[in-house]
Amino acid sequence: MPSSNEYRSSVRLPLELPARVRWKGLKGVEEAEGKTGNISGNGVFFVVSARLGPDTPITFSERFPPEIAKASVELVGQGRVVRQSRPGEPSGVAVIIDDYQLVPMSAA
Repeated sequence: MPSSNEYRSSVRLPLELPARVRWKGLKGVEEAEGKTGNISGNGVFFVVSARLGPDTPITFSERFPPEIAKASVELVGQGRVVRQSRPGEPSGVAVIIDDYQLVPMSAA
């Protein structure tokens, strides 16, 4: 059960999928690879070593295998950081999804 100071607007699914996060940092465009920790209809928790402050705009991509999406697709989108991981959680960032699209991945 969520703590009294945590209000989630949608159910989160615990999915671990390969992911990449990009943002504009002091050195230009920076990137971190990791995985998703969970995903909901309007947000995602990325398990990455990057430390990004609240409201940092990001672009992201994550790959869905055919076992989940009935075809190999990549979720590509934009969002903004709403929080860093909490103590006891894997290192990462929680992101609100502002825009996204599903892109079919070609078989290699």
